[in-house]
Amino acid sequence: MSSVGSPTGPLVCVVGARPNYMKMAPLLRAFAAHAELPRAVLVHTGQHYDVAMNERLFADLELPAPDVNLEVGSGTHCVQTAEIMRRYNDVFQRHDPSALDDLVAEGCVIENTTPAPDGARRIGKAACVELWSAIATGPGTRFDLEETFVAGDRATIRWRFWMSDGSSLRGVNLMRVADGKIVEAMGYVKG
Repeated sequence: MSSVGSPTGPLVCVVGARPNYMKMAPLLRAFAAHAELPRAVLVHTGQHYDVAMNERLFADLELPAPDVNLEVGSGTHCVQTAEIMRRYNDVFQRHDPSALDDLVAEGCVIENTTPAPDGARRIGKAACVELWSAIATGPGTRFDLEETFVAGDRATIRWRFWMSDGSSLRGVNLMRVADGKIVEAMGYVKG
């Protein structure tokens, strides 16, 4: 464990709605004022995309411009969930897991069907990101997306996964999103 005097990396501060901004403003100022504290990285979910409101809020609270803007937008739950699923699917299409850290909630849980008969359960952001990163970067593999269906905070993704030897699996992921992050994923394989 590192001490405050020797931070291991930046502190990621995620804001989305007005109450988050108000709570985060004094913390960001405190971190900026003390060089011995880790650098704070401000991540804005972008769920309120009114530019004037955001600019006014950031100015009024003396917040710096966000380091990262996820640009989720302020649509219905379906619209936000669909956008998160699009970005999640891009991870596998592009073989680039770098976006996972912004998409996965701290308490995320993955359940899948292997090993049989009960499958495996991964709990926590680190475990989920690790599994999905390994799948996304598998040499010679690819995902074909067959369908993504969104209803509220839930999504169903039908896919075909091609392995490096040319064989494939078909399956479905049942996903749930809360507060702009993936909180649950249950994967099922056909056959």
